[in-house]
Amino acid sequence: MPTDPVCAMDIQDTSRAEQVQHDGTTFYFCSPGCRNAFAAAPRKYVDPGYAAEHRPRLVLSHHVGAKVHGAGAAGRFNTRLAVRITRTVGSMWTAYAFGALALISLPAALRSGDVIVIIAWVAQTFLQLVLLPIIIVGQNVIQATNDARAQADHETLSAVHRLTAEVHRINEGQTAILERLRGAGEGR
Repeated sequence: MPTDPVCAMDIQDTSRAEQVQHDGTTFYFCSPGCRNAFAAAPRKYVDPGYAAEHRPRLVLSHHVGAKVHGAGAAGRFNTRLAVRITRTVGSMWTAYAFGALALISLPAALRSGDVIVIIAWVAQTFLQLVLLPIIIVGQNVIQATNDARAQADHETLSAVHRLTAEVHRINEGQTAILERLRGAGEGR
């Protein structure tokens, strides 16, 4: 039974599976996503030496601005402006200021006695004005946590990669020794 080289899933029915021909071999895949990943970089999945050449890299949230807005001058400007506005609006001090500002109009909304006016005040003034900065603060905390986790994962995976590359090097040396021993044994 063939195995998907990308996700290692066993392929039960090859007649219905996604397929790619590579160097005279047919590879089967569980999904178009796995097929596309393989087609984009087949060497990654078929060459055992690829892992030894791989270099881990760390990607943090501030590294991806060019992918969102572009790498040109306008893209860099848009990224800086968006980040500055987000940091300013996404602070608890802004939430406190917006909360105070929202409370200024509360007595007028309550005095009107009109349910629609009170609901509009809650929805348009309080929820939008006060909760937006608090949500942004929460997202910033979550993103900082994700970046810290990415850093820790990167350090761990880099150490695992170094160990794996060393084990691979040792295995290659052992294979060479075994081949020499086999050759010497056949020469007797």
